[in-house]
Amino acid sequence: MLAQYKSRAPQNISFNLIIDATGVVPGVTSIDQEIGKFKNVAYRFNGSVHSPNYLKLLWGKLVFDCMLKSMDISYQLFAPSGVPLRASLALSFRQHQTPADLARDANKESADLTHSRITSGDTNLPLMCHRVYDDSALYPQVARVNNLNNLMQLPAHARLRFPPVEEA
Repeated sequence: MLAQYKSRAPQNISFNLIIDATGVVPGVTSIDQEIGKFKNVAYRFNGSVHSPNYLKLLWGKLVFDCMLKSMDISYQLFAPSGVPLRASLALSFRQHQTPADLARDANKESADLTHSRITSGDTNLPLMCHRVYDDSALYPQVARVNNLNNLMQLPAHARLRFPPVEEA
């Protein structure tokens, strides 16, 4: 049996988030309130998408579309009254990709599949054929498929089809 690439598994990102209500962080006065806010955004079931909310993690140049996969809470410091003052949240996020994202990221291209390209002002049909098929001599076939009369001056922003080609 021949092994074939189908897709790649979603990526996971994990990290710990510390919530401190000892007075060191301005505005944070209750561990339970802060955890509740986080759960409301990341964990609550969203009926419009039939799952918890989709999230976007941003950190420097990292942009990660995901969903919360798991959350473990570890309380680390308590007031004499027993109220938690510090907690660590071990968070794991699973990448979320729509079918369109998967297709775009896969960037599957092959000379035996039909392609489409949008024309731009700096290109001509032989150059586009070279980019798609690695053979600029196939431009007459592409011109016929797209009903083109002028092969060097293409209409601006037109979608051209590049059909499968037969090997000679």
